Amino acid sequence: MEHLSTSRRSLLLGATATAGLLALPGPATAAPAWQLRWSPDPNRDAPAAAFAGLEQHAHTQHIHARDGAYRFDMHCPPDFADVDVKHGDRQRTEARGMRSGGEIKILQDQTWRISYDMFVPNTLRPTTAFTHIFQIKVRDIAPPLVTLTLNARGGGVIEMRTSNDSGAYTTHDGTSYESIRNRWTSVDIEVKASNSGAHVAWTLRDTAGQTLLNRRITGLDMWRGQNWLTPKWGVYRSLSSSGRVTTYLLTRNMKAHQLG
Repeated sequence: MEHLSTSRRSLLLGATATAGLLALPGPATAAPAWQLRWSPDPNRDAPAAAFAGLEQHAHTQHIHARDGAYRFDMHCPPDFADVDVKHGDRQRTEARGMRSGGEIKILQDQTWRISYDMFVPNTLRPTTAFTHIFQIKVRDIAPPLVTLTLNARGGGVIEMRTSNDSGAYTTHDGTSYESIRNRWTSVDIEVKASNSGAHVAWTLRDTAGQTLLNRRITGLDMWRGQNWLTPKWGVYRSLSSSGRVTTYLLTRNMKAHQLG
């Protein structure tokens, strides 16, 4: 009986050990991480190599790689080269999309973070109509989904706008134009490209790392059912705006990370 009891005890111990082994958890799933997808160098990459498209007149160059930055020139009175050929009531000098070999596309349900430094000189002023300095659009269709713009309201502000399916804009709280005027400012914009549950977040910081603006908007619609999203940099302003003078915008340290 003692021998039988010992055997039973061994079987029970073995079964318990086996069950324990079977219950061991599998390897942990790594959390999504930011992957660098785009990082042009103005000292190496000409604008045509860094961006998917240049929206300037074919015979006049208004977008340059110079002194470690990309420069976007805008004139007043406007010359033929920076008047929008489709809409004659506005000026446009913009670089569209990201290129690294081919065009990099922001697709449905992807989350991206776009970061860069911008220099807004005294001459790039807030205006009474619109002066946009960054946009995220659906390629070839629809109004911009995200717009960073300078507005003369309240003494001058830089603010973010988002749009819905019908093209209606919502303007979100911004910060004073004076906080970015005539200095380098770091810009960080995060977007999730989804029909529902999307978000946009943006942060502005000065060269000392002080946060000037930090906003996150959730519950947005950041997809229009076709093509892909593309960021745009440069100056896009209305000819009806008061306050226009000849000016430029500089960008540097441009990067795009994809979460995944």
